[in-house]
Amino acid sequence: MENYLKLAKGKKKTLNKLTKEEMDLPMKDFIPCIYYNCSPNLYGVRFAKKILKESKGFLTETNQSMDNGDFMFFDDTTKTYKYGEIKISYKGINGKYRVTNIRDHQRLDYFILCFVDTENDFKPKYYVVPKEHVTNGTFFKLSAMNGTFIANMNNEVVPKSMTVSEDDVDWYFSQKNLLNGNTYSKLKSFITKSVNNEYTKIKN
Repeated sequence: MENYLKLAKGKKKTLNKLTKEEMDLPMKDFIPCIYYNCSPNLYGVRFAKKILKESKGFLTETNQSMDNGDFMFFDDTTKTYKYGEIKISYKGINGKYRVTNIRDHQRLDYFILCFVDTENDFKPKYYVVPKEHVTNGTFFKLSAMNGTFIANMNNEVVPKSMTVSEDDVDWYFSQKNLLNGNTYSKLKSFITKSVNNEYTKIKN
């Protein structure tokens, strides 16, 4: 019993704390790292920070007071700023993925989604899709994360979640994916806006 107590106290000291070395890990190592080191409500935050860091300045973190996603960038095609939210989901023991804290009231343009197969060496798949592909409700049903439907009827801002089966992930999100594939190299090209790279062109 004392051994478990010691382990628990040790875990508390390190939980949700990442070193600079861990933040600099290659993405393939970073993803299992935050799964081990962070609680579910915070590994998404750490993943978003990592994506922003990996973008080398192309993506700018939005201020919380804006209430409009995790990042913004300037789109040369439309000469306007675009906004997006970053989400990561690890496959649960039920074989499904759960995406949480979806705020469909925000004026986002895109979602950057990462689905991690915990049963296959934590292999990730990446998608960049228009906001409506997540929030339109034609395929996935978004449910309020807290409270009942009746309790939330008059609430204008209700964080929502959705559950996605493994079979549906690639089939559905590939339809509107702005990346030509679902690997990290494709996402990296997009978020760094590499010169002459077709994957960085925003498709309107």
